[in-house]
Amino acid sequence: MDHLKKAFGAVRVFDDFSLAVPSNEITAILGPSGCGKTTLLSLIAGVLSPDSGTLQGIQGKELSYLFQDARLIPWKTVAQNIAFVLQERLPSAQIDAHVAYYLDQMGLSELGSQYPHRISGGQRQRAAMARALAFPSRILLMDEPFKSLDLGLKLDLLASFVNSWEKEPRTVLLVTHDVKEAIMLADTIHVFTNKPAVIKASHRIAVPRHQRQDDLNLLVAEKQIIDELTGG
Repeated sequence: MDHLKKAFGAVRVFDDFSLAVPSNEITAILGPSGCGKTTLLSLIAGVLSPDSGTLQGIQGKELSYLFQDARLIPWKTVAQNIAFVLQERLPSAQIDAHVAYYLDQMGLSELGSQYPHRISGGQRQRAAMARALAFPSRILLMDEPFKSLDLGLKLDLLASFVNSWEKEPRTVLLVTHDVKEAIMLADTIHVFTNKPAVIKASHRIAVPRHQRQDDLNLLVAEKQIIDELTGG
């Protein structure tokens, strides 16, 4: 994305903003509330249009989106929710096997026939993640999908996501307020300032994901990023 400008009335969210997102990597964006993180995802997804500037290499049908809330279709089962997004993307004969694979990846094989109101909040978020990953997109946009989960569920879902992503890498842009979450997942972390958003700092995380939880050097990086976010 190059030289993006976006304003809402007198409020300038982006003013000549540029960002390169590497293919088949996870890029995380951190920043204060209201700095434009979700607006950026909406611009990429085509929900909003920039006032000027360009978004290169992005086409709507190549995107999938994972929100803070699950947004499952309530009158469809978990399996039907996943199958629904595949109807125009896969031959009908392949859909059932594709759905079964992603249910298994997210630990939901026994819950495919359940309706969203019959499963827990954590299971609904797993189902939403299975649906987003099952959709054959090149780019996955993630808007704080782990925010509403308690720590145990969050760590479990993070591990499931990493396991699935490492088997089938795709370009991921993750918006989060959680520094530790960004460090656990991302290859690159960008820290935004407040509006108009500017990249204040960028960090490359080279440690393999399965080693990150116990890497002492990342504790230093975490403190540095927190200082950047808080102005310390």
